[in-house]
This record gives sequence, C-alpha cells and structure tokens, in this order.
Amino acid sequence: MKYKTCVSIGEKNPKKLKIILKKALSKSDFAEIRFDYLKKSDIPIVLESSKKNLSRCVCTLRPKSEGGLFVGKEDERKSILRLIAEYNPFLLDVEFNTIQKDKKLASYLKKSKCKYFKQVCCFICRCCCSGK
Repeated sequence: MKYKTCVSIGEKNPKKLKIILKKALSKSDFAEIRFDYLKKSDIPIVLESSKKNLSRCVCTLRPKSEGGLFVGKEDERKSILRLIAEYNPFLLDVEFNTIQKDKKLASYLKKSKCKYFKQVCCFICRCCCSGK
C-alpha cells in the first residue's frame, strides 16, 4: 500500500504562501491551504496565484468556533467557500455542521462538481474523521 502525504500550510502572507506551496508540493503529494489564516481580501489573490496547483490542494476555511482563525460572519464565510469551490480544488474541507445546517450550500457544492468532505472535529483529542 502506498501512502500519500499532505502538508498543511497556514501562512498570512500571499507571496510567502505561494513559495511555501511550491516547496510543499515538490516534496509531498498534496497540500492543505488554510485560507482562514489569510485576510479576506487576499483569498482571491491566493486562489488566482495557485490555481495551477489546486488539483493537488485541500482548501480549508475554518471558523473560530471550529478551531480555525476565520472571524467574519458565517454568511461571508459561506460565500468564500463557494468562491473556492469555483476553482475546483482537489478537496474542499467543510464542517459537517455547516453542510447539515445549510442545504443551499450543500446543493451548490454538489452542482459545482467540487469534491468536498464533511469534517467532524474533536477538540479534546485533536483527531478528525471525514465522511461524504
């Protein structure tokens, strides 16, 4: 059995992120881009500059309530998730509760053909499991 590796990247500077992403993908199968580390205004910039590599990226926009750094309103976060989905990354990481509560978002993601997985996090043990 061949194992796949994924490097998680939490970087606040878009230029540094691009450099780190290139290096990570040269040494790993996949990379996770933590969009919640970025300013909201930088997210479209990072999507454009990394679009050639997104087929090997897991994209995450984790809210503060789920252990991430995104502090905006939930509607704003869902709008950004839709934007990320338009770039068709390898996977879009979306919290289970978000999909359960927002059927319009779930429907949008299915129609967009963007692969996503529903994440359920356990903050006590810091382990995660996924399902679709």
